[in-house]
Amino acid sequence: MQGFIEGLALGFGAAVPIGPVNVLIMSYALVKFRLGLGVGLGAMAVDMGYLFGISFGVLKFSQNELLTQILAIFGSIFFILYCLFDIFWS
Repeated sequence: MQGFIEGLALGFGAAVPIGPVNVLIMSYALVKFRLGLGVGLGAMAVDMGYLFGISFGVLKFSQNELLTQILAIFGSIFFILYCLFDIFWS
């Protein structure tokens, strides 16, 4: 029975990768549990939004070549403006 519990704990540990969102949740939870819970629920809500978007066909829009080019252009402009703002006004 002890081996099963150790395997279960190891499985849960391997199933939760340490990424930037999880580190953010842990750092807020160390300050106050409610803050960590709020960040965790927010991350879960965004993940669910991604799931619903994929489920209801957002990927069909992304296969449109014109839309992909428009998004690439606006994304590049935003990135360049962000970098310039960060360099000159920070």
